[in-house]
Amino acid sequence: MWYLIALFVVLLIIVIWWMRRPLYHRNIKSEEFKKYLGGFLSQCSEGSLMFIEHEDSDRFVQFAKYQLDNSRTILHFGFPDAPWSRQYFDTIVNMLQTLDISHKITTGEAQIQRFVEVDLVLDDLENTVSIGARIAQATFEVMGLTENARFKIHYRGDLSPEAARSSLETLREQPNRLVRTLSRYYLRKLSDKKKSRDRGQR
Repeated sequence: MWYLIALFVVLLIIVIWWMRRPLYHRNIKSEEFKKYLGGFLSQCSEGSLMFIEHEDSDRFVQFAKYQLDNSRTILHFGFPDAPWSRQYFDTIVNMLQTLDISHKITTGEAQIQRFVEVDLVLDDLENTVSIGARIAQATFEVMGLTENARFKIHYRGDLSPEAARSSLETLREQPNRLVRTLSRYYLRKLSDKKKSRDRGQR
């Protein structure tokens, strides 16, 4: 009996630990960007970053997820005018204009002279993911990477607590009292956090 208790407690700890682990995916094709952007927006918490990096060079693109005015979730794309990327910068700006994607250019500092930035409001997940994936694909095309290129994707940030909800829901029905207590405790924490967030959006 005690080994079952230990097993369930370890499982719960793994769930909580999983919420904070860095995530890496390798050997990704450009047509898979949509899937990973969708997972990023659905599962990662506010303030998380997503890097899509070419496997065989230093070329990459970066996205961030954050809230604007505590009410709207934003998928943010940023590309730097840095020594490694300077030769591509103006062409990428022209590419965004050609795709009719609203963008802005901000001033950088030190070796990064400028940034071109795109903020996509997350009103429609599928549409936002499609636009974000197209931006990433077109940016890599500007940088001379063909459809045969392979990428690695790196998420930096925490998994959203909501991503653990289904596992906690299952654990709270287990016969062991300790497991039920811990599961219900974390579910209450999630509910309290959601209520607090909802109040802040009114």
